[in-house]
Amino acid sequence: MLTQPMTNSNGIKIWFEIEPRCNLDCKFCYDHVEDVASLKHTIDDTNQLLEILDKLFSSITVESIALSGGEPLLRHDLEEIIKHIQQHHVPIILTTNGILLTEQRIIRYIKLGVSTFQISLHSAEREVHNYITSRPSWDDTIASIVRTTQNGGCVVLVFVATQVNATHFRDVLEIAVLCGISKVVFNRFLPGKQGAHKNDEQPLRLSIANEMDIKQVLYESNSFARSHNLKISLGTPIMLTDKEQKELDCVEPTSCPVDANQKRFILNAKGDIRRCIQSRVIIGNILKDDVNTIFQRNCGLITFSKEVAGIKDCMMIAMG
Repeated sequence: MLTQPMTNSNGIKIWFEIEPRCNLDCKFCYDHVEDVASLKHTIDDTNQLLEILDKLFSSITVESIALSGGEPLLRHDLEEIIKHIQQHHVPIILTTNGILLTEQRIIRYIKLGVSTFQISLHSAEREVHNYITSRPSWDDTIASIVRTTQNGGCVVLVFVATQVNATHFRDVLEIAVLCGISKVVFNRFLPGKQGAHKNDEQPLRLSIANEMDIKQVLYESNSFARSHNLKISLGTPIMLTDKEQKELDCVEPTSCPVDANQKRFILNAKGDIRRCIQSRVIIGNILKDDVNTIFQRNCGLITFSKEVAGIKDCMMIAMG
């Protein structure tokens, strides 16, 4: 028998990894699937995913849900998934590299209820973006950004800063302005365990060890953002003093989601729940466990480390 939906400070936000496969091979990516080529979705897979959604929505208040991967557009049943979520009146964010976003798909997804398209762009320079994604993807990504905005879609650009491209962030903001985009997410590459499978790059080579280098990029970008009414949203925590937060008036700070009042959780297509996108630690399964118990049990745990500079000491990373 289902109980009344549990609320967790007015609900939770779900990052739903519906597709492990990807058509890119980004050097910083935390995700890793052993045998991607063997993965094929069937009707049973679709039914299971919809069952996960039904149990989730009937058990707890969900403020928003981001559909991600891998690359979610590789799923043949993506429209059915979006329709099903929309029936529950939950805001939908589609997180994609944009390569498969045709005009027909964009129009269809907007009509079905996708409120935001988060599209990854890691440099304004073709060669750098292609190097990071390990594919000639820049032209297709730029075209998808333009198509989405032209068709009335709300686009948020997502940038992952590494040693290779951190200084290119200011130029990515210029592309945002040219496309009429008002918000850009700034992520800092964190060399956690899930990204350690990349053979051609050492994690420390991509990571930015000096916190001041990151802050310098933000200060330079903040001035441009202020003059063009842009918002820079930090997707990964960066430790800022009160003075720095006041000076970086166009930068929206964030904190580690793992704490006693956690509102953001990671969910995969098998129903597994994790507290951190960088960790493989599973705290429960939507299909096998009582949903209220999963969240009530874990939301009372101690606060984990919020120190980005000391990510190697993070308890979630250490366990996962």
